[in-house]
Amino acid sequence: MKRHMLRHKLNRMQRILTNVAFGLLLLSGMVVMPSCTTASYGDKFVLDSQVAEQYRFKVYVGGLQVTAPDSQAEKRIKEFMAGKDYSSYEIVNRRYNAIPSYYEYTVKFVK
Repeated sequence: MKRHMLRHKLNRMQRILTNVAFGLLLLSGMVVMPSCTTASYGDKFVLDSQVAEQYRFKVYVGGLQVTAPDSQAEKRIKEFMAGKDYSSYEIVNRRYNAIPSYYEYTVKFVK
């Protein structure tokens, strides 16, 4: 009878330790994963066939953000303008998509 009780207690301790280890692993994944995801850029600027000098592009977001998506968009817009004859721009539209998480910007450039 004592062996049976001892084996029962050992099995119970093993289940408890396994559950605690699994819980810690799951918790650490939840803490580390968002910090590993950052904003990245979508496709290149896509020319709008309906409107002259108007382009669309995406800024993918997720996890903890270091800079706001609008700041990232402005940086990309200025990089795009650098090698071209554009003097200014206007963000005509900004649309958020939940899954996958991104902002789509529509930008009108002026020469």
